[in-house]
Amino acid sequence: MKRVRENQASPVPFARLAEPWHAARFVLGLFISLICLGSQSSAADPQLLERYFDSLRSRGLFVIAEEYATARLADEQLSPADRTAIMIELARTLVDHGTLQSPGQRTELWDQSERVLKGSPGSSVTSEEQQQLAVWQVLLAAEKANILAFQAMLQPEAEQFRQQVIGQLQSAIRELNQLDQTLTVSKLVKEGLSSQQKQRLRPQAAKLRGESLIWLAQLQPPGVDRTPFCREADRALEGADDARRPVAWNRSVAVLQGRSARLQGDLKRAERALEKGAGLSAATLQELDSILAERILMELGQGRTDVALQMVVDRIRQPAPPTDELRAVAVQTLLQAAKVANDKGDTATRDQILTEARLQNEKTFGIWRLMTASLIERQQQEQELGGELAQVIREALAAWEAKNVDLAIEKYGTAATLAYQRQLPEKAVEFAFTRASMLLQARRWKQAEAALAEITQSFPDHPRTAEADLLRCYAIGQRDPHGTDFQNALQEHLARFPQSPTRGDALWMKGVEAEHRQQLPEAIQAYRQIPADNSHRTEADLRILVLIERLQNLPAELRGDHPPGIDTLAAEEIRRIVVPLLAPGKLEQPADCQMLLQAVRVCLQIRPPLLAESEQMIKTVLQRIDQEKRASLQSRIPCSPEWETVQRTARQLQILALASQGKLADAQRVLQELGRSDPASLLSILATLTDLTSRIDSGPQKELGALQRMTVEEISVQRNEMTDEQRGLLDRASVQASLALEDWPQAIGTLEDLLQKSPQDVPLMRQLIDVSMKQGRAPDWTRAKELWMRIEAVEKKGSPSWIEARISIAELLERTGDAAGAKKLLGVTRTLYPQMGTPELKDRSEQLWTKLK
Repeated sequence: MKRVRENQASPVPFARLAEPWHAARFVLGLFISLICLGSQSSAADPQLLERYFDSLRSRGLFVIAEEYATARLADEQLSPADRTAIMIELARTLVDHGTLQSPGQRTELWDQSERVLKGSPGSSVTSEEQQQLAVWQVLLAAEKANILAFQAMLQPEAEQFRQQVIGQLQSAIRELNQLDQTLTVSKLVKEGLSSQQKQRLRPQAAKLRGESLIWLAQLQPPGVDRTPFCREADRALEGADDARRPVAWNRSVAVLQGRSARLQGDLKRAERALEKGAGLSAATLQELDSILAERILMELGQGRTDVALQMVVDRIRQPAPPTDELRAVAVQTLLQAAKVANDKGDTATRDQILTEARLQNEKTFGIWRLMTASLIERQQQEQELGGELAQVIREALAAWEAKNVDLAIEKYGTAATLAYQRQLPEKAVEFAFTRASMLLQARRWKQAEAALAEITQSFPDHPRTAEADLLRCYAIGQRDPHGTDFQNALQEHLARFPQSPTRGDALWMKGVEAEHRQQLPEAIQAYRQIPADNSHRTEADLRILVLIERLQNLPAELRGDHPPGIDTLAAEEIRRIVVPLLAPGKLEQPADCQMLLQAVRVCLQIRPPLLAESEQMIKTVLQRIDQEKRASLQSRIPCSPEWETVQRTARQLQILALASQGKLADAQRVLQELGRSDPASLLSILATLTDLTSRIDSGPQKELGALQRMTVEEISVQRNEMTDEQRGLLDRASVQASLALEDWPQAIGTLEDLLQKSPQDVPLMRQLIDVSMKQGRAPDWTRAKELWMRIEAVEKKGSPSWIEARISIAELLERTGDAAGAKKLLGVTRTLYPQMGTPELKDRSEQLWTKLK
């Protein structure tokens, strides 16, 4: 396995460079390499280029290598040979870079590597260079399969991943076999790889084929004979020796031959291969570490842990730091020795050995750190949980990662039971929670409800019991959002856990549920009780103001019982919510401004209206918007679109507040100023202004409507210069003015024109229906019925909008004298969809059904 490092693998990414002699040697080598490679006019030495990139890759400097390669490839004067060589090195770098990344990032980098090799290096590229790129596609496919095999060995429980990697290894071996035939053709050809290229590439392919076969042997399940794979690997590795390559190459081949022999149980042959590798030439300790690592594994395989441990200790004590590969084998040995000490009851020695194992893990980098971290984690897990329970957890995790949800849920259930039996309550709760969370993610509400109820019953005094019970309430709410079970579960939770941190979330859920049932006072009461430090507090305040406004718009008989009275409640909540927001520096986000503007809506409907308070809030919001605009100009960063929405609403409410005081001249001045400074915003304001006029008395409403119509007529002279969007806003503003003036025929005519241009615009159809019902003549009812039928046709069957359309059609049929048709339509709808969409729609349908019977 090739050693690679990754900048992000550790808090000390350049740990090796921190050693002075390595740093000096690397900097000098890099400087020389850059001088040699810097000339763009002459071809670079391929071997020097390879050594340069190898040097960067071995230190994890992938980004530097990639940027350098990309910059070279951008040179149009680069020769085809140099371009091909750099493309190959870039592809190799991307493969190494992806090795230590997350699966998603790894796939992205590996895909990029493939694209590099498949891309055309230039129109003048020769057939030899094209074949070089094709050969490297095969070689890097095998390299990637070997990397995944290494990772599969670290996850023995991940059966699906293991099978996937086996398939990739087999595919890579087949391609390498075919490549071997191509590279061994001896006859001369005019096109294709040269004899020299074949001689250089064949040992590389042979070595990769041997390594892939060894990995394939190691990934076989217990009971499967590994010998055939290893023998084939031996034959492949015979062709990997290459006297023209550096000694390190042939030493690595000897290590693979030794590993193959070890896996076959032929330890004498394994030792001979390692002796051969060690005796190739004088070498440093670090250069011999791969051979030492293989010898240590041989000792561990024979159960001679004490001998292996002594070999590790002797090497660690040497001045030259071990390689990452040797440190990884050292960690493996130390953990095995710790297990032996633990079995003997020698906990002091065990702890000492484990401390050293953790130290060696911290000093390991690159892909070998994946191995050491995995080994350390498995040891800690087994020490904490015991072997059987730790194995079940690993199998559960592997099943979840393989998206085998059923098996993962089953395994976590088993783990929770085992932990409970072994008196590990914290772990039992943790595993039971994990199982319940998986059931929730899988939307298995009934099973999740039962699993969470079991936690609350088995661990009534555990700190997480309240959390489990709240999740149980959530599961019930998802299973039956509007049923009494959900209401009762929330009420029981609040009674059982009155001081729990979950109280705020339960109250939020209770408020939302009450809103669904149209029980607005009940919802307000729940929202008011949410603690100040709960994450839902701000949103709950906004909902309180919205619901108060809705109650203000209802007739008194429909408001429900509320002891303080709606205006008193509104004043209380405005003082509580708004006063803190008016303090300097508190109005930061658009959402804070929206909160103030919602309070203005409420203030305008209190009788008498709180006009001074409304003006103060509007002024504060407009000042904050001006501040945001100035900051935007200074920074040259556009304002968020949310601020535009806030400004439009603030201006609308400002105009309403002025009109409600009879200050129509001031309201007109605001509209005129907007027309001069921001005509687009003026159109947006006018297009929805009348929707807000219900908050003021009827007299000022009509006066404001006249002002709207006058403003629309003034703007209309510029209609030809407007965009389609602006003309649409102008038409909607005209409708708004007609509505404010109760000029129903004019509003209907304009809406019908707009609907002809946008025949599928459901909000437009609904607005025309509302205006038709307000005019209230027989032709209007017919028009409304036809529009509801059009809405029914475009809405999804069974959805609340579809059911609303069906009920509305039935109501209009009854109104126009066709009671039989209304009864038939409503009866079919009730049969098909007994829940009738929402509780509100169900109540409405029941009232109509009673009337039709």
